[in-house]
Amino acid sequence: MLEVVELIGDEEKAELHEVRRIRARRLKDGQEGWVTVKGNNGTVFLQPGGDRLSVVKETSLTESVSVTGQDALRQLRVGEVLDIMGEESVEEASGLLRARVRAQADGKVGWATKVGSTGTAFLRQL
Repeated sequence: MLEVVELIGDEEKAELHEVRRIRARRLKDGQEGWVTVKGNNGTVFLQPGGDRLSVVKETSLTESVSVTGQDALRQLRVGEVLDIMGEESVEEASGLLRARVRAQADGKVGWATKVGSTGTAFLRQL
């Protein structure tokens, strides 16, 4: 499951178990807590995001962050590459994590669902 978090603290290393952890806030619901960055066997659990996204499940590109108005500019196809325009927001009514993006195929700018309300990923970091 794809989760997007904002880092709110410095990374710490737990000496006893040799794991790296950091304080973070989940964007979907604002819940705060500790996240394991790297486990004691070297398993990576948290990765930094990039500035591009790939469409992994079809979704609409809309003019506004709200999905209730159905102001779709067009449908985004699986495999399309999107540039992140610097904003993400949780749409209050639906709980969707939405990102402001520009489609590389045609330059259209709008909002796309990054993560659905049940955790389904529509867009992935490249």
